[in-house]
Amino acid sequence: MPERSLWLLGAPLGVCARCSAIYFGFGVGLLAAFRAAAGRAPRLWLLGVAPMALDGLLSLLRMWDSPLGYRLASGMLAGVCLARLLWPVYAELWAGGIRRRVAGLARIPL
Repeated sequence: MPERSLWLLGAPLGVCARCSAIYFGFGVGLLAAFRAAAGRAPRLWLLGVAPMALDGLLSLLRMWDSPLGYRLASGMLAGVCLARLLWPVYAELWAGGIRRRVAGLARIPL
């Protein structure tokens, strides 16, 4: 639905504004490299996703049609919180397996 998408160079993006904001928020969250205790992250993520979930539910029930700004804000909040939740996973993957595998690939003759 073009009216729910952000536009770039005169054409709508392939995903809605909320999804675009989730992706952008996720990237911002990873760049910020949240290193908080993992015990708090699931609760924070639930709080961050709650506005987006409520908006989606009310839209599904045809009780509310959210404006573009709200979709962007709720998607960005959810993306940042999701990145914070998944940061320990990324850090562990990078420290444990991926770095060794990448280093091992460099030794393979082409």
